[in-house]
Amino acid sequence: MASPTALPLLLPEILHMICEHLYDKKRTLANLAMTCSALEKPALDLLWLELNTFYPLAKCLPSELWIEVPRPGGKSMLMLQQPLSRPDCNRLVRNVYHGIYTVLGDTKLLPNVRSLTWLLDHDNDHRLSSVRMFLGPHLGQIYLHAGDASQSASLVSILGDLYPSLQKFRFKWKHHPQKQRRVVDIVSNTIFKWHHLKSLEVSTVTSSTLVALSTLPNLVHLEVSRWVVDVATPDTLRKGGGFPALDFLEIGVYLPTDCISLLEVLDSSPVTKLDIYYQKPQLSDEWKMVYSAIRDHCSHDTLECLNITEHLDESLVDNLHAGDILQFDALKPLLVFHNLQKLDIDLHHGLYICDSTSTEEMAASWTKIKHLYLNLAYGCRSQWKSTITLDDLLPFAVHCPDLEHLAISIDATSPPEIGKLKPGNGVAQTSLIELQIGDSPAAGVPACIAAFLSSVFPSLVYIVTMESREETEAEWRDDATNHIEKIWEDAMNLLGSFAAVREQEMWYHTFYK
Repeated sequence: MASPTALPLLLPEILHMICEHLYDKKRTLANLAMTCSALEKPALDLLWLELNTFYPLAKCLPSELWIEVPRPGGKSMLMLQQPLSRPDCNRLVRNVYHGIYTVLGDTKLLPNVRSLTWLLDHDNDHRLSSVRMFLGPHLGQIYLHAGDASQSASLVSILGDLYPSLQKFRFKWKHHPQKQRRVVDIVSNTIFKWHHLKSLEVSTVTSSTLVALSTLPNLVHLEVSRWVVDVATPDTLRKGGGFPALDFLEIGVYLPTDCISLLEVLDSSPVTKLDIYYQKPQLSDEWKMVYSAIRDHCSHDTLECLNITEHLDESLVDNLHAGDILQFDALKPLLVFHNLQKLDIDLHHGLYICDSTSTEEMAASWTKIKHLYLNLAYGCRSQWKSTITLDDLLPFAVHCPDLEHLAISIDATSPPEIGKLKPGNGVAQTSLIELQIGDSPAAGVPACIAAFLSSVFPSLVYIVTMESREETEAEWRDDATNHIEKIWEDAMNLLGSFAAVREQEMWYHTFYK
């Protein structure tokens, strides 16, 4: 039995104050926790209060899985003896969660956390229940990634009432036809409760939710993979004046009319980045409508990045028709965006740019462009061969000083002769480092191609063809394809040598004129 003078020392407040004096001495705290049951809890509370390394947590793994290796300076390092099996990891996670539940009960593990990112999947049901421990009162952004959204939807349903002032929310899940609509309704109903959202990323919402989102005054970032029509249709969106603060918009659509309906809302939106991707191929006439809508409803002054991607159906590649290929005229509405820094157009049917007038118009309009990717048509060399030559790339060197990446189909079957070049007196653009040319044809001496490109683009390092970009099965590559590939490969390998010669010539012309 403790003496009367020793009883005050057993008060939790006194024991906690004693342990606080040892807060910076982790080893002493660990020894103190093993001294007696009265000191165990206050000592362990401080010992695990702040972790600067996963070292202590790793030592919770079974001892046969790791070994302690000395390091210079007296410190040691844990090394795994064998790869961790899934049961080992799951057992550790379950034990940690069980211990936390036992100690904390309903108390939040991290009451001051502001941002939460959580991975949910159907193989770890305990993770779904465990996330509730981290739903502290100060959360401002929640990012959830779900394998089976039907289970995690129940968690999403309570977030609307818990966090009415939530500012950022991301919930991505795998599409499941039988469960999809239930999840969409739950997510949409939850989003309706958030009036202070600044950023939203979801797989699917209802069109009514989209209408409500267009009225939010602070929404700057929106990503929606697709939407399903309920009571409201996209046509009920306000024509102009919607999304007043939107800066980034990424949408996935099935029909051009849906895309156009949404674009019509953006008349006053200061969008700087617009991503549009279609779930199925569209005809060229439909794309013309979309490009015209982008011109008519997106700010010409603020748009800096435009990505337009179409799902590629390989089975349709060999069935292209003249009406399917997108001509340069369809792109002309985009020439009004003079502040574009990135333009990426990747369409299933291909993009046909036929002459130097086209490259001159593009380069003169997009003088601030840094990344320009113009669809490299698949398998169209014979029918839709580009007539743009190496000389037709000169407008990009003249008007686009910041261009770093260029993807365009060209015809290099008649490269300029080396003797006709005038090193040091021609145009030189020093930013371009990569040129993607798809399955562009080439002929003649690789040195002629390399000499021209290194003269106009002295910083060019990479020439990327379709075959070098993708692993192509040997049986699909004929002799002609291999020959063209070899020409481009040899030209790329010569770029460095020609660039060094150009640099020496420039130096000579500078000092010995």
